[in-house]
Amino acid sequence: MARAAIVCKILPTAMALLLAAAPPVAAEERKPPNILEMGADLMFLRPLGLLATAMGTAAYVVTLPLVERESGSLDRTKHTKRRYIDRPWSYTFDRPLGYLEWQEPPQRREQ
Repeated sequence: MARAAIVCKILPTAMALLLAAAPPVAAEERKPPNILEMGADLMFLRPLGLLATAMGTAAYVVTLPLVERESGSLDRTKHTKRRYIDRPWSYTFDRPLGYLEWQEPPQRREQ
């Protein structure tokens, strides 16, 4: 009984000390891109992004009647547009030059 009481007091204290001693995890700081990353982005990734945007637009136009007929609502159509057009567009034109990993900005919710 006494042993369980000691463990119940020591274990939370030890865990609290371990958590306090751990260095805080800060958000990753983005280092500025070097000239090679910027050049590769400009010469290869941007044209590929433009191509992906054009192909996504064509696929969206082709699949629009099917998605509309299948779902019967505009929500699925908006989701398809975001997937086929908005993401490649954002990666190609909204992303800073040289930053190869890009998080798409959050979508605004229409009320």
